[in-house]
Amino acid sequence: MYAEAVQAEIPRGLAGDPSRPPVHIADALLREVVFGDWQMFDGEHPLLVMLRSANRPAVREQLRTQLCEGYLREFTDRLEGENAELRVELIGALLLGMGVMRSIADSPALGEASFEETRVLVARLVHALSPAG
Repeated sequence: MYAEAVQAEIPRGLAGDPSRPPVHIADALLREVVFGDWQMFDGEHPLLVMLRSANRPAVREQLRTQLCEGYLREFTDRLEGENAELRVELIGALLLGMGVMRSIADSPALGEASFEETRVLVARLVHALSPAG
């Protein structure tokens, strides 16, 4: 199950348009990663699988590669300016943290919030971390 979880592909269409704004990428990841239906993993979010195995160096490296060179690369290619990589990783931490809060910690407010309600707030945060933000 771990191998399948960490090899989850970047959501379809995410990498296809090089001019796609960061906020649209965040929307896609929010829908797929945070609000996704994980039936292929018996309803258990892949984050649980990843976190259970993250104490091993080889697993941590694989996870870092998947996140930083996979999902977050789409942001890095679009955010320019000072501290671009840091800003990208902050966006990644936001989305990853939301996934943990929603599906692992079962937080009440985030668990009950709709995708549409959440995406508005996430968009504000992504704009704040974008060059024009």
